[in-house]
Amino acid sequence: MSQSLSSKSGTRRALWWAHLSLIACPPDRLVTLAAEAGFDMVDLRLSPATPTDRVYGADERMELCRALLPLLRETGLKVWDVEIIRITARTRPEDHLPLIGAASLLGARRIKTVCDCEDPVLAAALLARLAELAAPFGLTVDLEYMVFS
Repeated sequence: MSQSLSSKSGTRRALWWAHLSLIACPPDRLVTLAAEAGFDMVDLRLSPATPTDRVYGADERMELCRALLPLLRETGLKVWDVEIIRITARTRPEDHLPLIGAASLLGARRIKTVCDCEDPVLAAALLARLAELAAPFGLTVDLEYMVFS
């Protein structure tokens, strides 16, 4: 993934590393590897997308994020987005405030969501509520279409 960045020598494409490409790698190691490889940003999976993904408790996730801050400053990397909120008929948007807070602490720009809700009206309402909750934190909510969902 990329976006344009300005530099003294002109415009270049900023690159970010998706956590999925090395999903077994802990976030701190992913940040280090991304910096060593010349990436500008990372996306971090801090909430499970699949049954085999790491599950962090809210306190554990915030502790991890606080520990990542010095590493992010040291490497100069930014967090592009944080994954993932899975929207289902049982989703309670307020339950995701700890993830939204963690994303904000890291300086992320987006929260990534996927939708497994078969009711399009309910799915839209839940996505809208998540966006309302994320906005005061300076975050947008992106809906990703995952083939394997």
